[in-house]
Amino acid sequence: MGATRELADETVAVCGPDSHDVAVLKRFATRYGIWFGIALFVSAQNMLVRVSRGSAIDLQWDLFHELVYWSVWALFAQVIIRMVQRWPFERGMARRSLVPHLIAMVLIAPLQITTTYATHLAIIDLAGVLPAGSAGSWFAAKGPGIVWGSFTGSLYYWVIVGVYQAVLYRRLASRLGAELAQVQLDALRTQLQPHFLFNALNSATVLTTTDPVRANRVLLKLSELLRTTLDRAAPHEVPLRRELAQLEPYLEVQQIRFGARLAIARELEPETLDALVPTLVLQPLVENAVRHAIEPNPAGGKVTIRSRASDGTLHLEVRDTGSGRPADRNGPEGIGLTNTRARLTRLYGAQHQFELAPIPTGGAAVHIDIPLRRAAPAGRNP
Repeated sequence: MGATRELADETVAVCGPDSHDVAVLKRFATRYGIWFGIALFVSAQNMLVRVSRGSAIDLQWDLFHELVYWSVWALFAQVIIRMVQRWPFERGMARRSLVPHLIAMVLIAPLQITTTYATHLAIIDLAGVLPAGSAGSWFAAKGPGIVWGSFTGSLYYWVIVGVYQAVLYRRLASRLGAELAQVQLDALRTQLQPHFLFNALNSATVLTTTDPVRANRVLLKLSELLRTTLDRAAPHEVPLRRELAQLEPYLEVQQIRFGARLAIARELEPETLDALVPTLVLQPLVENAVRHAIEPNPAGGKVTIRSRASDGTLHLEVRDTGSGRPADRNGPEGIGLTNTRARLTRLYGAQHQFELAPIPTGGAAVHIDIPLRRAAPAGRNP
């Protein structure tokens, strides 16, 4: 029936019969609480109008009747919600849904007001408020009220339809927004993979003619990279210790390629190893350092990976000892840094910082600050 129908059919995750019953009770209490609030609001209006006119407040009609009236609407609203779930007003279905709703309106509106008066009568009769034998005449006198209530109820029917349809669209927009963000993250990660793999494969190709043994080691490490980067089931966040383990094959490939020209240092606070970070977040930063600091420098250099935590923030840094790169935020960046910025924005919004800046003593550093959230104990091992 479409997206709204699918949303309407979704229920709270069920762990067992008891949890399902509790969820149902909570939903009923929430929905009835809304109608009870409406009843009190209308009752207050009735009583204030009487007071403003100098009339005495009639608790039976100003308060009790409204509680009955809106409680009955609370029950009939569930029927209307089911109608919207079965015949939603979404694109391509609006005309086909109109007829069933018109039929339901014609039936529900008079039935609701009739049920209200019948319930009202039954309660006051049981309470002994009515004189004996007067129930029939009491109900017969409510004919004009039933006519009036039927027309009013027809309007309320469409109000309920509109409100519930708006709720469905809000849920749909929220779900589609989350799904879109997920798709965009997947696309960004997929875009990164060919970039990394191409550079690593190029390293193996260069070594094939000069050192076949080292080339074979590069290819073995490449297979590990493939397993990591092509794993579509991998989460978008992993513990830092797992991210570092995923980075190792890439580092080994580059160290095989550059030999003594590349030094790797790790300055990691132990308490940060269980912190959650975006998967594959370090690889493009290290690659950026290798390409701009190590590769063009005959003497090579050093790449340092740092992590620390403070005040609920995880600080990551990748720095190099190269010639430095201008911290021009408007200048062009490679695909790795561009995608890293985009992924951080998608995952953390304004709760992150990303900065690429030259180091006064030489080289450049990429700083990332993200919220400090720790992985569950079961996810500690990479």
